[in-house]
Amino acid sequence: MKKTAFIVFSLWLVAYQPFAQVNYSFERRVLTQWQQGEKIDTLALFFAPHLVDNQDSLLAYEKITRLLRQLIEKQKTFKNQRNFVEYVFKSVRKDFFKTYHNTTSFSKTILIGEYDCLTGSMLYAYLFSQLGYKVQIQEMDFHIYLIITVNDRRILIESTDKNNGMIDD
Repeated sequence: MKKTAFIVFSLWLVAYQPFAQVNYSFERRVLTQWQQGEKIDTLALFFAPHLVDNQDSLLAYEKITRLLRQLIEKQKTFKNQRNFVEYVFKSVRKDFFKTYHNTTSFSKTILIGEYDCLTGSMLYAYLFSQLGYKVQIQEMDFHIYLIITVNDRRILIESTDKNNGMIDD
């Protein structure tokens, strides 16, 4: 999980470097924690480039934290984990992905629904990994999608395709 989060965070920093206002002291602290093997708040990493705007980042952070608590409770009611993955996929898409925009921030995805393949995949990767699923990030030249493992079944999660964005083995 740490390695996956670090890779997503690094990719996001590189992809959005021209647009990012970087808080170097935060990043330095997080990278030091990671190097020392300490527990890192993965979700906070997603907001790092935009910590200058603390209020929006805090609101988005709290929104995701609330959603995760709700999903953990909802997961207990599902007997079929594949059906739960589909529930998460559809719920997140309906509640968070309103307008596709080629370059956006994670905070904007959470707060106003502006998303792209990277921020959408970041949100899904964070939630599914926190819910106990194995998450693989698949990177192409100009695109990112996920593969979630559920009871030895692989499910492709494509955050930008609302109609066919979840494909089973």
